[in-house]
Amino acid sequence: RRYRALTRREAKVEALVENAARLLREYGGDLDRLYAAAGGDSQALVRALQEFKQMGVTAHWLCRVLKHHGIWPGAGPEATRYFDRYTELPLQRLGLVAGGAGGGRGGGAAKFVDAYLGGDTLPLYRHGLFLCSRDDAALCRAECPFHRLCTFPARTE
Repeated sequence: RRYRALTRREAKVEALVENAARLLREYGGDLDRLYAAAGGDSQALVRALQEFKQMGVTAHWLCRVLKHHGIWPGAGPEATRYFDRYTELPLQRLGLVAGGAGGGRGGGAAKFVDAYLGGDTLPLYRHGLFLCSRDDAALCRAECPFHRLCTFPARTE
């Protein structure tokens, strides 16, 4: 009842069932085997994930989350490059990119990441996840190394 996506519910269910069967058949039901099969090649890892139905850019999101949690530590920036609210919010609040880039493409955030972070979105993701998304000015002032440059705490005073 709470399903929300761009595709039909039935199509998502079919994809989940087919993907689960494929994961079981080809990798013994273990995503870590898929990761190992990529042999440390981030592009091969993303391609293998994108062979599953309805993965697309979600493959990058999955790699980013699993690297963040230490499960796939060798996933490189090519695999973990995913833009969302968590990566864009810190840059928006610092006035480095315009708001509303969104859509998983990054816009100005992608240019910043390429120029200053070597293409790696993980530092921005962590900053956005643990600090900016909390919308807590006290936390921002206490924890964020950029709070003096940020528009958020000033708006809350």
